[in-house]
Amino acid sequence: MHPGDYMIAGQRPNHFKWLRQYVLDRVKEPHPLHQVPDRLREAFLRMDHDISACGLETLNSDNEVVEHVNLENLAASLSGAVVSLAYVNDCDLYVAGTGDTSGFIASVDEEGQWSTKTLVNHHTHANPAEMKRILSQHPESEAGTVVVGERLLGQLFPLRAFGDCQYKWPVEKLKAILRHHQLMHLFPYHCYTPPYLTAEPEIIHHRLQAHNKFMLLSSDGLFDFLTEDSASKLVIEHMGGRRALQPFTPNSGVTLGELNVRLKKRMIAQAKKAGRRKCLDSRHPARARSDRHRSGYGEAVAGAQRQRGGGALPARRHDRAGHFFRFRLPADVFTDGTDSRLG
Repeated sequence: MHPGDYMIAGQRPNHFKWLRQYVLDRVKEPHPLHQVPDRLREAFLRMDHDISACGLETLNSDNEVVEHVNLENLAASLSGAVVSLAYVNDCDLYVAGTGDTSGFIASVDEEGQWSTKTLVNHHTHANPAEMKRILSQHPESEAGTVVVGERLLGQLFPLRAFGDCQYKWPVEKLKAILRHHQLMHLFPYHCYTPPYLTAEPEIIHHRLQAHNKFMLLSSDGLFDFLTEDSASKLVIEHMGGRRALQPFTPNSGVTLGELNVRLKKRMIAQAKKAGRRKCLDSRHPARARSDRHRSGYGEAVAGAQRQRGGGALPARRHDRAGHFFRFRLPADVFTDGTDSRLG
């Protein structure tokens, strides 16, 4: 976990239970997987299975919701995350990506010219191979509804993710849970033949060489403002001891409203300079509405618990704050055995 990350108390036992069981299963398995890509793939899918299973604990064998349910587990299952992960074994680098994260490795040649190689492919509508994959998994009659408005079932932007089990669970089980908690308005449109979403990673292998200088892994938000070349240039200048960016310093006495306007203008200007589309209400209202809809799952579940007299769930990343965290700009830069956190 990174500094500042946290785990809500109700989820801590689940995480340790899953980890313990995973280790025991690996020790007991009769035919262990020796290939790194197979191990990474299996770990991703196992984690996603555990996230899904803790939400389905609310149902009995007859698809009836048990009375004393842990709504924190349910809220976690209905929330989602995209992931990129790097594993280095000697000179072998493996990068596993699920969702719309980004990453590249930068190299310099003998003449001092820098270049980048993409290590993470985006799992979105813009990836033809990804579109072909997801459409092949559903009937031809759904060809026009699986991806609508550049989004899965018209709602979710990444086509792979952890959690977001409303796009994975069987229709009968999902309806039973949502109906019990009076949340049927959260049932995805055009959901006929789930699962529509998977956490299976795409894994890229790269053999490290002397001219490879650093690797950058980031959320999709970073490259809404920067191209690979410009992000690489920032890191190169930082490595060379030059100041690549001037910090944003608000004037004294500025109000929050004025600060918000200034930051939004700055965001739009940077997005235009990078030549990338931005998810801003004024430019992409449909996409913005969809993100607000998605970030409301945890909040809606919390509301259901309050109505049932269970008290409010603690604030966490997949409630109201989910919209903010979805558009954070974290990036990890790894160079010569060190890494730094860029906000």
